[in-house]
Parts: sequence; structure tokens; C-alpha cells
Amino acid sequence: MLSQTRYSAKHKPCDFPSRQSATQEAEYFLLFPPVGGKRRVFSLFDSDFVLIGRRQENAISLSDPKCSRRHCKLSRATDQRWTLCDLNSTNGTWVNERRLTSEHLLADGDVIQVGDVELVFVAIPPTEN
Repeated sequence: MLSQTRYSAKHKPCDFPSRQSATQEAEYFLLFPPVGGKRRVFSLFDSDFVLIGRRQENAISLSDPKCSRRHCKLSRATDQRWTLCDLNSTNGTWVNERRLTSEHLLADGDVIQVGDVELVFVAIPPTEN
């Protein structure tokens, strides 16, 4: 069972978007575990990379003792997709229950485990007019 780890994000988590019109680009989000019955969403729209770890300076700061100070990094690739790499953390970074040993290209629905915290990567493809 995963603990009720507190987290904070430098960029304010947003509500999950509902598309009103067509978009030319995919949209990417991280879903946090529910807190108080409400799931939080972190938009990756304005970021080229996101550091996750215990340090307050990280874009996403987790208070989980199993999380390293600089645990992992999400990076926007040149084709606008996202990759994840472990930053030599003590307990490793996991995707879909497999420990990362190299950079991993994220896909919609991937479950990222950092310490005892599970985040879900969401990719919403572009829509047509």
C-alpha cells in the first residue's frame, strides 16, 4: 500500500482539462494520487523538463523518505514526446513495475513510481477540426 505522501509543485496543479476546440499539439499531464478524494493534475505544457525529488527546488517536491533529493527527470524530446530518466536515486525509478536502467520514452497511461508515490503520465493526442 502506498503511503499518503505530501507533495508540492512549483507550477500550480490544474484541473484536468476538457477540450473545447481542436488543437494541433498533444497535451501532457501527470496525475497525482488522490488527496482528500480529489486527484490533482500537473500540466507539462510550459516545461521542457521537470525534476522530481525531495528538494523544495524541484518542480515536483515529494515528502517521501524513500525519494531521493533529486530522484528523476522528465524531459521533452525534440519530437515533443516525453522521456524519463533516473538520476542515480537510492531506490530507483519505476515505470509500470519495471525499474529504469536507461532513459524511457513515456506513453499514455504509464505509471511512474518514485519512492512510495505513483504518478500517471497522460498524453492527450491532438484533435482535428
